[in-house]
Amino acid sequence: MQFNGSIHDIHTQPAHSTAMETHARAMNITATIQLPCTIGEARIAMPAQGVACVADARGVLIGVVDEATLTHAIAIGFGEMSLAQCLWQLPTRRMSVYTPTGRVTRVAAGYAYAVVETDATDAIAWLHVRQSLPDALADVLAQIATIARQHNAQLFVVGGAVRSVLQSEPITDLDVAMNGDMAVIGPAIAQQLDTTIIQRSLFDTATLAMPAHVIVATGISSIDIVPLRTETYTHPGALPVVYPATSIVRDLGRRDLTINAMAIAYQPDQTMPLYDPFAGRDDLLHRRARILHPMSLIDDPTRLVRLARFMARLHLHMDETTRQAIRWAVDAQVIRHVSRQRWINEIQRILDEVHPHVAWTVLRRWGVLNQIDPVFVQRLSPHVQQLPSAWRIIAVLWSAPLAPLIQFMARWHEAPKSLRGIVTLRQTRRQWRWLQRRPTSQVVAYLRAFDRLLLTHVAAFEPQLAALVQRADTAQATMGTLMVRGDDLVALGLPKGANIGRLLQALHDALIDGAADMPTHDMQIAWLMRHPLWP
Repeated sequence: MQFNGSIHDIHTQPAHSTAMETHARAMNITATIQLPCTIGEARIAMPAQGVACVADARGVLIGVVDEATLTHAIAIGFGEMSLAQCLWQLPTRRMSVYTPTGRVTRVAAGYAYAVVETDATDAIAWLHVRQSLPDALADVLAQIATIARQHNAQLFVVGGAVRSVLQSEPITDLDVAMNGDMAVIGPAIAQQLDTTIIQRSLFDTATLAMPAHVIVATGISSIDIVPLRTETYTHPGALPVVYPATSIVRDLGRRDLTINAMAIAYQPDQTMPLYDPFAGRDDLLHRRARILHPMSLIDDPTRLVRLARFMARLHLHMDETTRQAIRWAVDAQVIRHVSRQRWINEIQRILDEVHPHVAWTVLRRWGVLNQIDPVFVQRLSPHVQQLPSAWRIIAVLWSAPLAPLIQFMARWHEAPKSLRGIVTLRQTRRQWRWLQRRPTSQVVAYLRAFDRLLLTHVAAFEPQLAALVQRADTAQATMGTLMVRGDDLVALGLPKGANIGRLLQALHDALIDGAADMPTHDMQIAWLMRHPLWP
C-alpha cells in the first residue's frame, strides 16, 4: 500500500500552529499526520493507544484522531477511506470533544488531549431534581434507589430526564440505569412495588410496569431499568455486542449525543452527583448537537434519525465533527445495512414528534430518506398528525408516487396485513368518482376488499373515500334483514354450488339498494324465484 501522507514530530509544524503545539506537547501529542492519507496508512504509524494532530495539505492543523478510532474503522473495512473522514474537526468556538477512552479539549488554537475523568463533574441539589418529579414518580424512584443500595448498587437517572432536570422542566420520559445484577434486583423491585416485570430484553434490560396510581398521575406506564454496559459494533448497522460495565462514565460513552450522555446518581434527600464527562450540559445550554465520536453514525446509522429528531425538538445546531460524520455515513451508504423494519420503527418515531415536518425536512436534505427507501423522498404529508400514532405511516405512503410505493410494499415483508391493500386502494382511486354514481351495493362490494382500519384512516384525508364509506355504512345499518339461507334454496330443489351463493348475494345487494320492499321470508323467496339466475 502506497503511503501518501506524512507523520512527523509536532515540533516541525509551521509557525501559525505555535499555540496548538504548546498544548499538544503538554498533553503528550507527539505526532502530526498530514493529508492526503488513508485511515489504514495513518494507523500503521500511530503510537499505541495514542492520538495525533491532523494537518491538511498546506500544513494547517484541522483536527485530531486517536488510535482506537482508526483501529475500529479498519476492522469494519474502512481502511482505504480518507483519514479526513474520521477525525475530530476543529470547532468554531471553545468547547470539549471526547473519545470513548479519552478527552480532547478545545484550546485557543486547536485541541489538547487528556484522560477522561471518572468522578462526578458537578452536583445537583435534591430540591432541584425534586421540582421536575411528580410525587408518585419520586416515591417509585426512592423505593428503587433503596433496593439498589441494599444490593450494593447505585441507581442513575439518564437520558431525557436529566435534560428535563437541568432545564427545570417536568419529567415526562424516565430512563434509569443501575450498576447491579438485574436478575436479582429486578424481581426485588417488582415485589417491593407490587408490580411485574413486563419483559426482559436480550441486553438484560428489565421493563417494569408502573403501579396504577403512577400511571394515572404521570402517564408513564412502564420504566426500563438498564444495567450499565459498553458495546461494540462488528459492522455498520449491526446490533451492538454488549458487555457489562461498572462505571457510569463507560456506560455514557456508548451513547449517541453528548446531551444524552449525562447521568444523575439518584439519592433522595441528598445532593446528587451529576456525571457529565462529555460536556453535554454545555452543549444543552448552547443548543448544540454533538456526537461522541466520529464513528458513531457509521456504527449505528439509525442515530441519524435520532439526531434529526433531537435537532428539531430542541432547536439544535451541529458542530463540524457531527456535520462531517453525517456526510461520511451518507457517502459510505451504511444506511443500507440496516433492516427495513428497523428503519420503519425510526420513521414512526419521527412521525410521533410534535413537529415531525422539521426532522423530516432535515433528513431529506441530508440524503438519508432517499437511502432508506425512495418512497420517503417526497415532502411529509400535511395529514400525518390527523391519524393515530401507529397509523401515521399511511399518510406518508399514500402521498408517495405509485411506482416507488409498489416497489416498497413488495420489499416490506413485515408490513402489517391491514396495510397490504394500500397499493390496490391507490391504484383504484380513480374509481371513487365513478362509484359515487353507482348503486350502493357496488360501493359495498368495492370497499369489502380492503381492511376496515385502512379505509377509516385514508378516509380521514380523502373526502371522496370518506363519502363512500359513510354511504356504505348507512346503507348496511338500515338495510332489511336477509332471511333466506342456502339450506332454504336447497330445500326448494336448487343444486348445491356457486349459483346459490350468487343468488344470495343478489338478494343482499337488492336489500342494500332498497330495490324492493321484502320484509318477510316468503317475499324474499318470491323475489329470488323471479331473478334471472333462478334455474
